[in-house]
This record gives sequence, C-alpha cells and structure tokens, in this order.
Amino acid sequence: IIDHRILNKAHVVVVGVGGAASKAKTLVAAGLGRVTLIDPDTVSATNPATQSYGVLDIGLPKVDALSAALKRINTDVGVTTHACRFQDLPDEALAEALGADLILAMTDDFTTQDHLNALACRHDKLTVFAAAAPPNLAVEITCTSMPHIRGGIGFCHRCAVHSRYRAHA
Repeated sequence: IIDHRILNKAHVVVVGVGGAASKAKTLVAAGLGRVTLIDPDTVSATNPATQSYGVLDIGLPKVDALSAALKRINTDVGVTTHACRFQDLPDEALAEALGADLILAMTDDFTTQDHLNALACRHDKLTVFAAAAPPNLAVEITCTSMPHIRGGIGFCHRCAVHSRYRAHA
C-alpha cells in the first residue's frame, strides 16, 4: 500500500541514472514529490537498448534526458539535476542531497560507492546500493542504515561487500 500523502512530500536522490532511470520513472509515476538526479554521463548510442532512454536522447546529459521524461510523467514533480560525479557536488548540493529521505546509489563506480557509503554512515542516511559487477556476472543490492536511527538494527554497504573492497585495495 502506498501512502501518497507521504510519497508526495518525499525527496529521493538517485546517484547513477543509467539503469536506475526506470526506477526513478516508477517512483514519480507512484507520486514521488521530489527527486535529485546525479550522473556525469551522456546518453550513448547503446543506452536505448539497455536503459530507459530513447534514440532522441543520444548525446544529452543523462540527468537532463531523465528530467524531461519525469516531467512528462508528472508535471508537478520537483526535479534537480547535477551532471557530475556525486563526490564533485558543490557543498550546498551535497547538503541538500544528504537531507533527502532516501539515497539510491545506483552507480557501478567503486569510488563513488565508497564515498556514498562513508557519508551514509557518518550522516545516518538510509542508502540503497544496487550495481552490476563487471562484467555483469553478478548483482549487488545492499543497504546502509545506522542502528541508532533504524530501531537498533545497523547495516553497512562496505561490511556487506567487504570482499570486493579487499579485492579493490
């Protein structure tokens, strides 16, 4: 059951809007009130076949193409875009992102995932991580949620995928 009054007031940050574009569209169609899109990439010729973009989006920043698609779904949705890596956000944009209700970390960039996890732990931010591990042989879905804000149960993305951190080191 979706409580549309709550969802309409919610703010979700989506970091990495390639494969996550369809998730953002679903949230907006369900009534999400505000979304922040963060991704440095542009839509490439292969993206329409594998992601939720069309051929007319090729060459556009992914955040701009997705923002336009979200506005077509719900003209009232608030959309903020940042065509950069999460760790390159200006301080004001970072503070706004950390104030969101939920961060969806949908990037396959290890450095960005690590940075997001550290901030999520430090700022008690509920963050869901989902990424395909190259060469797309596995998928990881984890959550960072600190115990003092989530009823005594804590989770950490880095702890859940510690073997990948060791391999990366």
